[in-house]
This record gives sequence, C-alpha cells and structure tokens, in this order.
Amino acid sequence: AEILSVEIYLKAIQVQFDDPIFTTHGHASKPSGAPGLSGGTGVNVDGTGWWPLPIAFGNALRAGGGALGIGLNHGGYNIFDAAPGESGSLRIRYRT
Repeated sequence: AEILSVEIYLKAIQVQFDDPIFTTHGHASKPSGAPGLSGGTGVNVDGTGWWPLPIAFGNALRAGGGALGIGLNHGGYNIFDAAPGESGSLRIRYRT
C-alpha cells in the first residue's frame, strides 16, 4: 500500500511559543518512565481538528520495527484535551 496522508486529531486547549513536535516511538505499551522520543516534526496546531503529520510517519508505522506509535516530543507550552473520544486518533489514508 502507498501511504497518501497521515493526520492526528487534536483538541488544543493552549498552544504557546513553539509548535508541538511529534515523532514516532517504539513503545508497545505505556512505558514506566519517560518515553524514548527523539527528533520529530513541528505541527502548526491552532484549534480542534485533524492536523497533518509527515507521510514518513505512516511508512515507519507500517514497516514496524522501531516505530509502534506517535508521541509528542516537546515544542512550546502546549495543552491538549485528553478526554476520551477522538483526541490523539490517527487517520491514515492509503492506496493499494
């Protein structure tokens, strides 16, 4: 399959200073300490909705190995609604 787009649903309560930086991670479940995150891509989030992530994230998740999920690797002073629902959901469009 060819990955066409990767998006994450976020409800931003507050985004200040730098854009939030998202990256892939290799944790199959919640780690006991801080997650192992490095690098990433800033995403200009200014409200609630679906926000684009790099297609490379979808390819990395598809390939498996070291990429099992998407994580927030810092950025500015950002607060997102973590209530149950779509928050943090991924939408990956592909073509076979």
